Amino acid sequence: SLPVAINYNGSNAVKEHGFQCHVGSMRSPSRGHVRIKSRDPHQHPAILFNYMSHEQDWQEFRDAIRITREIMHQPALDQYRGREISPGTECQTDEQLDEFVRNHAETAFHPCGTCKMGYDAMLVRDLDRKHIESA
Repeated sequence: SLPVAINYNGSNAVKEHGFQCHVGSMRSPSRGHVRIKSRDPHQHPAILFNYMSHEQDWQEFRDAIRITREIMHQPALDQYRGREISPGTECQTDEQLDEFVRNHAETAFHPCGTCKMGYDAMLVRDLDRKHIESA
């Protein structure tokens, strides 16, 4: 949960106070692939993330939206909560929630780990201690 209302895509500024929650599937059964397109090492590979290709993903997003609404409607937030901006109170059925997710879900830009592992002295993570060293 963030104590602000912002747009991440830079399309327009949010001109009101607010707070927001982000949901996502943390253990998605959907699987994509990375394929080499060329022998040229400078050519980028073809990447298919294959998001939302398993029914469990859709159910988890529906559940997450409904649970988030329940959390946001707790009495402790009454004095701070305004109207639901997105997906909006009119979006209730499984079909409506699926349509919202289909039209608004975005990547979190973390398709894989970012810490190189191994035994090199320049690595930030080692195989023995299994923790990240800060600079």
